[in-house]
Amino acid sequence: MYAPPVAQSTTAPAPTFSLQTLREVLAELEPLHGGRAVRAATIVACRAIVPGASGQAWYVQSETDPGRDYIVCCARGFDHWCCGCKDWERRGVGLGACKHILAVRILRECEARERGPEPPPIPFPFPALPVDEPITYELTPLGLAATERAPRRIGAGDGVCRHQCPGCRTLHEHPAACAYPAMPQLCDRCYEREYGVTKPAARAARAA
Repeated sequence: MYAPPVAQSTTAPAPTFSLQTLREVLAELEPLHGGRAVRAATIVACRAIVPGASGQAWYVQSETDPGRDYIVCCARGFDHWCCGCKDWERRGVGLGACKHILAVRILRECEARERGPEPPPIPFPFPALPVDEPITYELTPLGLAATERAPRRIGAGDGVCRHQCPGCRTLHEHPAACAYPAMPQLCDRCYEREYGVTKPAARAARAA
């Protein structure tokens, strides 16, 4: 049977924020929640609040019975809170938060104020180059060797497109106005071996 951890003062560190911060947060909540906010601040100062592993639950030590915990949960993204205490069961969602929920909210707000604003994101380590300017990086000898091995189109300037076959690496010629002048193309022999039909037959079938 699963037993939740007990949020005793010996297992949870004391709050690190100042009393002044706690008073400022309490001053904002007390007009809205009255005595519950004061009792919640007492829990923050004198009892233990242990966060769960999920980051969406907290074990709040009881104000009146230090040997008992109440589990407070928050649905991430919806700001919907619930608690296992009798006060929350009686009041429900429509009548506001119990003192255990308020204690967690006070604790989180105090910690956030003491921590300060979140730091700006770490900038990308590489400079952003304008898209219309040439890249100034130089290829290493290994990179140059890789480009030499890549299939490429070779134009002789004589009205003929010479393509390197990516299958057998041989050169084959096409008219300068071929359909794919900037792409490597399979030679007739590799095309037939790859697709089981000759190039003229494939072109005739597409034209039909």
